[in-house]
Amino acid sequence: MSTRSRETRALSAIAALAIALAACSPAPASTTAPPASLAPTTLASAPPAATASATSMATASASTALIPDGTYAAAPMDVAAIKALVNADTKLTAADKTDIIEKASELGSHKTSTVTLEFHDGQWTEYQGFDGAVGGIGTRATYAFPDDHTLLIEESCCGISTFDVTPAQNGFSLKVRSGAFVSTEVDTMVTHILFESSPFTRVP
Repeated sequence: MSTRSRETRALSAIAALAIALAACSPAPASTTAPPASLAPTTLASAPPAATASATSMATASASTALIPDGTYAAAPMDVAAIKALVNADTKLTAADKTDIIEKASELGSHKTSTVTLEFHDGQWTEYQGFDGAVGGIGTRATYAFPDDHTLLIEESCCGISTFDVTPAQNGFSLKVRSGAFVSTEVDTMVTHILFESSPFTRVP
């Protein structure tokens, strides 16, 4: 066999081997992006649920300094005059009158009665004292001023009561408009004695 024939056969074998190797090699990885339907998706965050608003003592505006923080006292009331006022009320029964004089107001044999109101950081405290003493606590409540002439107080036991407020010399006067303080005839009379008998003046 001539040298050229041997070279020709060798080249043919090499070509055949290259074709066989190419057929056995794995296909290259596709660089084409997957269809949109197969691509991973991210769920959009759901908008937060709307928060329901509530009207209550907690949301009543206290920005108006209708009654500045401090202690205020009404003028001392003559106990005999209070008893006469109660006994003259024709809307009250005999039992009602006894209840007011002996229980609700605890007038007893005292000479004078004084009501003191303390306003401090949204907390109301009412005291009833006799014969010059500050006395014990009558009511505790939270308070707020929804406008420039209204006071709201809320007792944990009895709910919300509303007062009209009238500025006075170094203090204010109160008039109960609605709420637990006027739910019965007895309540109305006691409220009148405690809060409406005279203006409240700031205590130095």
